[in-house]
Amino acid sequence: MTRKVMLYAKCRVCGADAVCSECGGKIERFSPFSDWLRSLPAPLDSSRISNQNLDFVWHNYRDNWFITMEEKQYGAKCKPAQWDTHGIVYQFLDLASAVLEKAQGRVRAGVNSNRNLRRVEYRGHYVISLENTTPDDSEWIRINKSERTQSDLMHLLMTGGLPEQSQLEVTP
Repeated sequence: MTRKVMLYAKCRVCGADAVCSECGGKIERFSPFSDWLRSLPAPLDSSRISNQNLDFVWHNYRDNWFITMEEKQYGAKCKPAQWDTHGIVYQFLDLASAVLEKAQGRVRAGVNSNRNLRRVEYRGHYVISLENTTPDDSEWIRINKSERTQSDLMHLLMTGGLPEQSQLEVTP
């Protein structure tokens, strides 16, 4: 059964469709391509396909590591299907990062990029949930369901990990 998707952004207070202050047109919630994907008939509908976006791939190309991030505003949470799909992506990337580490000394011990063949480490998937829209306008921040500070978020962006973090906290 395909779940109905809200095509337009809504006001968080009254539920009215959000409109542009310049032209008065409704503000679309998704891109035209994502609307197209979500409107595909069977067998490409939600009875067989989990269509989830991933908000950010944060790649520190100088130190050769990256993380994936999902942003949630206004305290939103991931739906079970999104947790499931992002968890699969996390496991694949984590496994690939570990295999590359074990394969040191072999020609295939890295990935091709604009910077030639090199090892790039995957440091995990993080769901960043904010009370409002940014860390600056939010009283609280949750990272992977744990209350965190803006300083913790900055540490994550600088290092690819949270302060005093166990490996289990990374798994969605």
